Amino acid sequence: MDLTTIASATPNNPQKGDFRHVFICTAESRHACTQSHQFVAVDGTWMKGYFQQSLLLACGVNAYGQYILYAWAVVESENEESWRYFFFHLKNAIPEVCSASIMSDRDKGLLNAEEVLGPGVTRLICLEHLRRNFEKKSHRDFEVHYWTIVAAPSRQVYDYVIASLQRKKPAAANYLTSIDPTLWVNGLIPGGVERRCGQRTLNAVENLNNMLADLRELGIFELLDGIWHWEMGVRQARVELALTSAPGQILTPCY
Repeated sequence: MDLTTIASATPNNPQKGDFRHVFICTAESRHACTQSHQFVAVDGTWMKGYFQQSLLLACGVNAYGQYILYAWAVVESENEESWRYFFFHLKNAIPEVCSASIMSDRDKGLLNAEEVLGPGVTRLICLEHLRRNFEKKSHRDFEVHYWTIVAAPSRQVYDYVIASLQRKKPAAANYLTSIDPTLWVNGLIPGGVERRCGQRTLNAVENLNNMLADLRELGIFELLDGIWHWEMGVRQARVELALTSAPGQILTPCY
């Protein structure tokens, strides 16, 4: 856990400090990460209470396809500085993320901050976010082209389909070529499409965001306490299910 404040002392309260950001990652998260797919989805969302901070989340997917909350943070706002703070503490808490696949949306500050994790990560972007933006440029008429480009097994096929789209809808083609294809085209991902670990979207983190919707209406400390108890409850329920569903057998951990 890391808690940062900024000095705001007054003559009557020389020790006063204003909240800036806090990062939390449980000891169980690192063990869960080593037993799960080497995939981490990250995203941020607004808190709904009186103070308008942002909540940042990092989630994984275990062997059963269940989502796992690895770490969370409350920050002043979702920007490059905040994401750098988040990734710095995430890699210290779970060093394994530095060799995992990291999926995010195309937020510029977030993409820039991912360099904190080092050169060993495979950077990916959410295909659903990309598809929605593509449709704004081309409407639904060219969605087949989009998925054909995503599935391109080589640079030659990628160039061919892009050229075909360029002739039919230049704006849509220009939009896609403005994005580094190694972040989203199957055949051009460093290490191969297997680095997706079967994940094409940010559903892992977005579903958790929805589950935590009520907690996001609380104050900062109530929110942090609520997420902690919610996550520990989820993990305990999974352990109990594993112990009772197959007595006497050794099952894959499913934190």
